[in-house]
Amino acid sequence: MTFTDGHSGTNDADIDAPEAWELTTGCSDIVIAVLDQGVTSNHPDLPNSRQVRLDESNFNDINPNDPSPTGNGNHGNACAGVIAATMNNNQGIAGIAPECRIMPIRLPDNFDPDVVADAIEFAVNNGANILSNSWGYLTADQNAHPVIVTAINYALNNNRVVIFSAGNNARHYSCNDNGFVAFPANVNIPGVITVGASDRNDNQADYSPTSSLIDIVAPSHKAYPPEAYSPYCGGISGETFEMWSIDIPDNTGYNPWPADGTHPPTTGEILPNTGTNYRSYTGRFGGTSHSSPVVAGVAALILSVNPDLSYIDVFNILTSTADKVGGFTYSNGRCNQMGYGRVNAYDAVLEAAGGGISGPSSICITGSIFSIDNIPVDSIVWSCGPYAYISSGQNTPQCTIYPTANGGSWVGATLYTDCGEIDLPHLTVAAVYPSGTWEQYSQSHPLNTVNFVQQDSWVNVAVSCPQASSFNWQLQSGSGISWNQSSSYGYSTMNLLMTSASSSSATFRLYSTTSACGTVNTTYTFVKSYMYAFTMAPNPASNEITVTRVDKNQANSKAVLSPRKEKFKEKEFNRLRNVFGSNHTTKRIALPGRAILFTHL
Repeated sequence: MTFTDGHSGTNDADIDAPEAWELTTGCSDIVIAVLDQGVTSNHPDLPNSRQVRLDESNFNDINPNDPSPTGNGNHGNACAGVIAATMNNNQGIAGIAPECRIMPIRLPDNFDPDVVADAIEFAVNNGANILSNSWGYLTADQNAHPVIVTAINYALNNNRVVIFSAGNNARHYSCNDNGFVAFPANVNIPGVITVGASDRNDNQADYSPTSSLIDIVAPSHKAYPPEAYSPYCGGISGETFEMWSIDIPDNTGYNPWPADGTHPPTTGEILPNTGTNYRSYTGRFGGTSHSSPVVAGVAALILSVNPDLSYIDVFNILTSTADKVGGFTYSNGRCNQMGYGRVNAYDAVLEAAGGGISGPSSICITGSIFSIDNIPVDSIVWSCGPYAYISSGQNTPQCTIYPTANGGSWVGATLYTDCGEIDLPHLTVAAVYPSGTWEQYSQSHPLNTVNFVQQDSWVNVAVSCPQASSFNWQLQSGSGISWNQSSSYGYSTMNLLMTSASSSSATFRLYSTTSACGTVNTTYTFVKSYMYAFTMAPNPASNEITVTRVDKNQANSKAVLSPRKEKFKEKEFNRLRNVFGSNHTTKRIALPGRAILFTHL
């Protein structure tokens, strides 16, 4: 992977956002408050229709009702764009949660603690689900400003997700300085998410603090240049800001690069320098200021899938699904360099949607159960691929599926939420069905059905199942019967002879052993027919069944006569159900000189 500045990176050292977008791109009901320098009104990549711009949201200057940035103060824009810039509008970037909305809140330039605390409470009181904070005080004191600690607790007590950047004061590469997590990211209140930075190689960024307070990391630029620390040690030559986001349109903000910014870049650099509204975007953002809104965007996707989750649930999902990168030793799931690891958007969203489909790798003839744990919705539609059918469980977290033939298949599920459909990834399975062939009449029969034989005439049943390593036929009921069996890998035959005039039926159970399903069994019931052979359609039956009578001698010679058809309507099925009870799925009805198969009685 090569960047526009010539740097190279490690493949997959990212958060798997495109994979997460296959599940959701967010929900407009989820609002992320960006407490920062403000957000441009009607930005080309973040229009006001996707902002929640409120009166009294500017805590900085004389215009309290306009939370827009001034001068070169693009930091809030850059954070907001990372979270929710518009997708597929043929310009700029795509935010991580491009269907969610941003609530811009402009903080005071002097960071007066009382005013900052008011801004936090304002976000909570106006319905923000997530508070994204890429700012802090240059102190390791965990109670530096008690009023802000109180405001953070207020947000958590109202079930808001609170995210802070850890700060950028480490200098690992040249100074061996681990830095510290700055206040208020260091408050160490359970549920507050403290975010460090990984780099383009899935390593700890040079400036990201090493601390027991780091919960998670997200990608950002690798290091600051040495010039940023001069005349002191620090930085890596050739490195600087390289993350992309939105910018104040025209000639302010980070594009062109300002004279009072870190150098390099050079003053006046234009990046990007082409494209639609190109000066409304920047390629020069970074630090844990970038990492924090990355995590905020993933949290927004999580809540888009399941808005009923608590802030602790969101914390647990983010940390439990993070990738253990960087080559560090993770003890009890975390390390001081990367916290619980680098955020993984896809795994986090999938976990919020119930964790995906779980179940066996094979669909067996006895029925296989597939489920979704902790499903966030009531409306779910199960689906499956070829060689299988869903027997039960629609609109429940668990379904039962049976095979119809041998072959590759899959199991899928679609969740229906207030924000649209979520198609869970398919679970690949194999359908395993020991298929039987009724060879006397050249007619295939499903297992567990009645078949017909004639007295004093051998009948051969051949069963094939490519997955089966062994077969064993066992007579369950019947007398006056002669039979034998032979088997090879994937194939078995059973020969049956009814020798007694008193014999009316024989039931066999066929046991087959497969590597996929273990030992499965199916049942054949054979019924003696005196004069005729019959075919039935459809079989299994629905509201009516057509019985076609074929002279047995003609059938034995595999000729077909003009059939005589008899139809039985629903009322006949109801009558027969009353006669034979509700426990039977098949039944032989003896009529003069004929035998008829009814299914689904």
